[in-house]
Amino acid sequence: MNIPNVPRLSGGTLAAFCCSLAIVSGEFTAQVAYVDSQGREWREMNGLTNRSWNQIAAVFPTDAATPASGLLSGVNVTGLIWASTAQVTEMFAEFVPEISATGSVQGANYVLPALGFFGSFNPTFEYYTTFGGYNFISGWTSSLMGGQGGLADASAQYPVFFGSFGVSAVADPASTNAYRGIWVFRPPVSPFVSVGGGLPGSLGPAVLSGSGSLVAGSPTTLKVRYGVPTAPAYLVVGLEAANQPVLGGILVPRPDLVLAGLTLDAQGALDWITPWPAGLLSGQELFLQVIFVDAVAANGLAATNGVRVAAP
Repeated sequence: MNIPNVPRLSGGTLAAFCCSLAIVSGEFTAQVAYVDSQGREWREMNGLTNRSWNQIAAVFPTDAATPASGLLSGVNVTGLIWASTAQVTEMFAEFVPEISATGSVQGANYVLPALGFFGSFNPTFEYYTTFGGYNFISGWTSSLMGGQGGLADASAQYPVFFGSFGVSAVADPASTNAYRGIWVFRPPVSPFVSVGGGLPGSLGPAVLSGSGSLVAGSPTTLKVRYGVPTAPAYLVVGLEAANQPVLGGILVPRPDLVLAGLTLDAQGALDWITPWPAGLLSGQELFLQVIFVDAVAANGLAATNGVRVAAP
């Protein structure tokens, strides 16, 4: 691919976006119970109890990143992600921050956070009397621990005031329980959309992705994965898509600006974090792609997929 030596700018906001980059290392229709600080939509467990970890793993990917596609015992779970123990811990920590360090908390001090939690999530087991009640929720995580399926649970009891949150329990992955469901969420909708293109190198296709709210001044992250370790790299940014065939691949952006001087790390990855610039018109599109040196490849270069992002 022909990389210009001098960046060609086509607007101050486009230049501000790139130059401010800082390199740093048919669905299951259960009600949304809680939207966490990362934008993940955690779902109720209604209709997803009494399954074994093994049954779930036959339908859900266990990488805690890839959405399911298909039916789980007749229930359509397409588009949902089976959460890992670490992800449930992150969500629990929004109610009880100390669980990030301890893995479980319990006692009278936790009944109010637990009741707040059950203000969002329906319990998988509950009972009430004239004088009080008990709420409990338990679910499989996608994590395996020593061959056992990971569990996460929470409870609230009153007037014997007792609350608990735990993410360290395990059970036989073949076992079922009528009061045990599945921790699942729908990932946040990303404004960064892969539009294909690229040029696979000697290690296969590299991946470019992005995240951020696109609110002016808010952090925006671009990530490269599966590139060539320690390779010099270039970020190409365009206000339009060119989709130009080059060296057997596709250069997606019109090269309005090329940011040089980047280097992939020892794992072939690179992360950029920058404030999203002010001044972009609503609907303005940017097209992004990363090109990097691949000395083993036939043409000496490789490129990620292209990504399109539109200002809100």
